[in-house]
Amino acid sequence: MAAKVYKRKDGSWWVRTHHAGKKSEKRFGPSKREKAQAEKVAEKINAMIALGQYEPDRGASAVPEEIPLDQFLWDWHALYLNTFRASYRETSESIIRVHLAPYFGASDLRGLKESDLLHYINHKSNPDLYPAPGHAPTEAAALRAPTIRPPKRASMTPRPGPQSPATVKNAITLLRSALQHAVREGLIATNPAKGVGKHLSSIARSAALETERVQAWTAQEVGHLLSIASAHGDFRSLLKLLFASGMRRGEALGLNWEDLDFARGEICIERSWVRGQLGLPKSGKPRVVGMSPALQETLRTLRRTRAEQALKFGWQEIPVPVFCSRTGSRLDPHNVNRTWKRVRERAHLLHGVSPLRLHSTRHTFASQALEAGKSIRFVADQLGHADPGFTLRIYAHWIRTDLAEMDFADFGEADSATPNVIKRHYASPAIDAAEQPEGAISQLVDAAKKNGDPGAIRTRDPQLRRLVLYPAELPGHRRPILAISHAKTNVRR
Repeated sequence: MAAKVYKRKDGSWWVRTHHAGKKSEKRFGPSKREKAQAEKVAEKINAMIALGQYEPDRGASAVPEEIPLDQFLWDWHALYLNTFRASYRETSESIIRVHLAPYFGASDLRGLKESDLLHYINHKSNPDLYPAPGHAPTEAAALRAPTIRPPKRASMTPRPGPQSPATVKNAITLLRSALQHAVREGLIATNPAKGVGKHLSSIARSAALETERVQAWTAQEVGHLLSIASAHGDFRSLLKLLFASGMRRGEALGLNWEDLDFARGEICIERSWVRGQLGLPKSGKPRVVGMSPALQETLRTLRRTRAEQALKFGWQEIPVPVFCSRTGSRLDPHNVNRTWKRVRERAHLLHGVSPLRLHSTRHTFASQALEAGKSIRFVADQLGHADPGFTLRIYAHWIRTDLAEMDFADFGEADSATPNVIKRHYASPAIDAAEQPEGAISQLVDAAKKNGDPGAIRTRDPQLRRLVLYPAELPGHRRPILAISHAKTNVRR
């Protein structure tokens, strides 16, 4: 049995529970608001019964107090903070503070439904059509101070208007993880965010004006970027490394000189420098990438430059990081981005180079490798993708294809005068029997008999194979070679 809501003659609403041979009832008032309260209590009792936590002796009073969703999200974030990557610590806090906590406020975690999440997605995609429900935040959550970055940063306030599908997806992904923790803790029976991903994907597709494809620079554009980067010291070497290896920015900034093997032409990627902290690469595993001869020469030159800088700046020895500041410490990613912005803007102004992100150096490496005929497996290994299928889905349009060779799609049409002859607009790869010397057909049949015997190589003669593939080209014979091949030889179709 379970908890049910029913209405008595006096107009009041009641919650009746049958469980473990015991019955309990709880009265609510006659108003619509009290009916909603009764339905919420019944839902909580049923959830507790499903989890085996319901106590029949206590009846409806066994239902615990409401759990404010915003406070739950902050508690979950504090609990799992040390398990996040350095970059995600900042991102996750921003998602809760800017998007989730203001929207859901102190609404009860136990009463959260899939429809509430769908309304959140609709609101973020079209706030004018789907207004926010206006849940008031809990006092503790409203007064909570940021632990990662100061509130004056721009990311602490949401941008006006619709949010991008990627922003909404990141919020739903975080919420799904937090709710799954609530399921494991027995706070809720099921995860209401489990099935909303399809709805989010549908909204993203409907909002898109065209299909998205990763963007990359041409070889000529790369040359312009490297030329302009030469005026910014070591930044040209960093940019050359990104273009020539497909590394992520954090992986390049995390390189040490000991990771470079010039004898074998390899670079071992073991760490990443993100948000001022060293950590594992994004895949969580080390990998080895190759160095082209030009990249080797660039890095050898940078090594000699470091030796000269050690004397100039008074360093005791060459700094461990490959890319470092004048103090010998690793470069600040924000400074790298500022330098990149200046290079990109000047290249766009002078040469019309596409103003893409620095991360597009990876896409450029992958596109150039695929156009050069490298395999998907090679590109996936270089980029650090665990699944080559993921690499294929992203870069499939860069795989080299020759659209000029489309003769295979130039189909012929039947000739009413000679039904067995197909008119072609291109030369047939088969050998026309009418052009063969006298006795050629009988010679092919004899060859088929010989080659079709047990132990012999089947269809050794390439002419026989072509005739079998194109029997309609033999005028005056309905199924000439095909019939002979099966009746008098062992040649297979």
